[in-house]
Amino acid sequence: MTHFLIATALVLCCLCGDYARADTNAIPPQHTFPTVTSSDLNGKKVTLPRDFDATLNLCLIAFDRGQQKNIDTWTAGTKELVSTTGVSVYEIPTIKKMPGFIRGFITSGMRQGIAEEAVRAHTITLFIDKSPFRASLGLGTEKTIYAVLVNRTSEVLWSQEGDYTDAAKAELARAIAAAKSSPKP
Repeated sequence: MTHFLIATALVLCCLCGDYARADTNAIPPQHTFPTVTSSDLNGKKVTLPRDFDATLNLCLIAFDRGQQKNIDTWTAGTKELVSTTGVSVYEIPTIKKMPGFIRGFITSGMRQGIAEEAVRAHTITLFIDKSPFRASLGLGTEKTIYAVLVNRTSEVLWSQEGDYTDAAKAELARAIAAAKSSPKP
């Protein structure tokens, strides 16, 4: 009888252990927008994602100056979509950490290149350690740009690498609709 009880207990432990492991593996890792503090191009200090304007925010993330033309495909392509959905768009150039005087020089040059105050308010340059930032967002390489839909609680709801396309616009529209229809946290 004792052997039967021990065998039964072992079987139950194995089954419960496998069930718990299967449960844990069924949940995909959640990507989040990490908390970062910087300034917009108007000089206003911001902490993201807390200071995003809207409940849903499209972050256009670039890692190289030459990627601005790729970012521009998104700002032009999604203008109507974001104006009808209430999504805010942010350009987020991401640059490695560097001394303050160099950061100031880069920021000043960027500020001079953007005439509209509203666009400067939504352009936030991050001077950070880029690897943990990319990992938190689930971004692979720095050789491309990313469009990332983020809610105010930092959850990445959708992302796309590369230039704007009609297919990406349709996927983004579906992600926005799904986020708006789900219960608020």
